[in-house]
Amino acid sequence: MEINIKKINNTQIPNALSLIWTTFLQFEAPDYSEEGVQSFKDFIENEEIIQTLEFWGAYDKDELKGVIASNENRKHICCFFVKAQDHRKGIGRKLWEHFLKNSPQETITVNSSPYAVPVYHKLGFSDLDTEQLADGMRYTPMKFERQEVRFYDQVDDRLLQFAVIIAKTNGKWVFCKHKERDTYELPGGHREKDEDILTTAKRELKEETGAVEFHMEPVCVYSVTGKTRVNDKADEETFGMLFTADIFSFEPIHSEIEKILITEHLVDDWTYPLIQPKLIREARRRGRI
Repeated sequence: MEINIKKINNTQIPNALSLIWTTFLQFEAPDYSEEGVQSFKDFIENEEIIQTLEFWGAYDKDELKGVIASNENRKHICCFFVKAQDHRKGIGRKLWEHFLKNSPQETITVNSSPYAVPVYHKLGFSDLDTEQLADGMRYTPMKFERQEVRFYDQVDDRLLQFAVIIAKTNGKWVFCKHKERDTYELPGGHREKDEDILTTAKRELKEETGAVEFHMEPVCVYSVTGKTRVNDKADEETFGMLFTADIFSFEPIHSEIEKILITEHLVDDWTYPLIQPKLIREARRRGRI
């Protein structure tokens, strides 16, 4: 399956609305009262409202697999659906990343159905309030705030909490897939108590890739400001050290990592799409990869 994301024009919108309605009935309607189901139906059948929305579709050749729709300034997500048979194939994440790349907004909001709340959490959204009820529709107001990544030559060593390693073997990229995720990431992790940051990097590389023999070098310090999996404060800056590694030999992995991917190309389905591609670009800019 080769997924392409493109804008849905007016002639294709009925097809998109059909996908939305069918998927809604399967996954979201069971959580709503009859009033709520009718309210949603009235919404997608309101031509005046639909004309104010912008629709993007995920296509496999000519078949529509998923839809994301927002208001005209791309600040609020109004609909986000993927066909039932195509769940857990990375289609929703690709739609979201395309939308995020093309939205100028620093903050993006959504009113999530009960079914979709865990999905939005995985995409980086946080709850703005407890579950609400309006017109029979249950929803949780949520928001996404962009993460800012900065780079430094050095900072106080005590600030360094993480190590991330851009790893290669025989000229190919090495990525990790966590057992609980369907996405890929650079090896790395938390610094343990009384551990120097180079030791952290070596330990994480061994644990997450099975690397036995390798050569490692530091690149620079990076920081992330904004909410992440490990930081729930939007204005807090957390720091880590970026490394490169050339791996010469491997052994079996005995960790939370399910497998490694060795590839000539960068992955599309990132676990941290707003952070790790920027780390690679910075290492390239510095001539380290």
